[in-house]
Amino acid sequence: MKRKAKRVISCLIVVTLVVTLFPATLLAALSDSQIVSAGGTVYYNASGEKVNATALGGDAVVSLSKTVKGTDTANEFIIELEVQTGIDITQIQTSEDAAVVLVLDVSGSMQGTRIADLKQAATNFLTEFANVSGTTKRYVSLATYATNATIVDDWTDITDPSQRSALIGKINSMNANGSTYTQGGLQLARNLLDAGSVSAIGNKSVILFTDGEPNKHNPDTSYSGIAINTPLNSSAGSGGTYDPQSQTFAAQMATVIKTQKGAKLYTIGCGLTPTYTPLLSSLSSGPDYAYTADNASELNKAFAEITESIEKWSEAWVVKDPMGENINFLELIPANGPLKFESNTLEWNLKDATPVAERTYRYSYHIALDTTASNFVSDKDYNTNGPTTLTYVMVNNRLITGDPVDANFLIPKVKGKVADESKPPKKFHHKKPQVGRWVKNPDVIIIPLVPKSGY
Repeated sequence: MKRKAKRVISCLIVVTLVVTLFPATLLAALSDSQIVSAGGTVYYNASGEKVNATALGGDAVVSLSKTVKGTDTANEFIIELEVQTGIDITQIQTSEDAAVVLVLDVSGSMQGTRIADLKQAATNFLTEFANVSGTTKRYVSLATYATNATIVDDWTDITDPSQRSALIGKINSMNANGSTYTQGGLQLARNLLDAGSVSAIGNKSVILFTDGEPNKHNPDTSYSGIAINTPLNSSAGSGGTYDPQSQTFAAQMATVIKTQKGAKLYTIGCGLTPTYTPLLSSLSSGPDYAYTADNASELNKAFAEITESIEKWSEAWVVKDPMGENINFLELIPANGPLKFESNTLEWNLKDATPVAERTYRYSYHIALDTTASNFVSDKDYNTNGPTTLTYVMVNNRLITGDPVDANFLIPKVKGKVADESKPPKKFHHKKPQVGRWVKNPDVIIIPLVPKSGY
């Protein structure tokens, strides 16, 4: 027993001597000395503007942190991102799908060039709006209005080519005739937004197109059906010149759509009088949602910008994190939500993430500065990432209360290092994830205390 105790004590003494003689600098992460700028934390307000703050509160509604730390291997680093917010992201629907009601004016003044231009622009919109990847859905329904209002097509997933083609056929079959019952078109849009097929979609919009002032209305707004080709009749109004009461009823229905149905309301006016242009704009969700288009080119541009705006809403509370020049993404360190790696960019959807603390989201990943690249320059400062952004919106009582804005993370910098210029640089043999594949919870990276030889 005494002999065994002596052996244990001898081993402990040897280990102590070895550790004591080991240079302290070698026990530190080898690539720490290659960090030029470690990154840091920035704060933003509800409008996407940077604010001076040290904690959330007051104007600061979001904090973004991005930092880099070294590893025991030269030219390899760990990146950590953290998002803190005073907003309850769980209130937001997680679906990346989107739904749009097209409410199109087919009154008599639309005859000729205007109806032809509208048909082409609406067709182009459907083609572009359907251009999404994976399992993302794009639902569209169509309501037209003149003296009466009619649902031409219920909700259709236009990512299905056959369904998109069928809807385009119905658009091309539109005829122009009658008065302008704007309230009726918006009332049918209200009804369609209540349909169960789009109830789980948070990103819902209405696009109202008109070339004239409302001149028909109906004080009875109780009809809530969505039957196709069943006219919703108007019962009052001049039927010719501008009717203020018809505008009032249209405005009331627009308010319901914006405040009770959680949808954005875009307006497009064609050939309007200077007097009515601001009145139509007042129906929209705000100045950025109101368009004028007096010819085919402007009409196509308006629909294109609306498409871009709707897509932006789909990206709310999503971080896009591209790799920097000569930076190789190696692997995730166990993530708290699915991340997609595609086109050399990580995409992190916070709506699908689990917070690590109250309204705090974090993930880390392993990168390497590729010293084998033909354009690599030793000791040059390299950004670990390209511009890294969080797109976010304000939410209250499950309703989105502001426009999408972008906030930028600080970007760390590192410099390259080749241990022995007379020998070829180390090749990286880490397995990368397949491009476009969702990656989640890979193996933990274990970093040994003693650095590898050869550096």
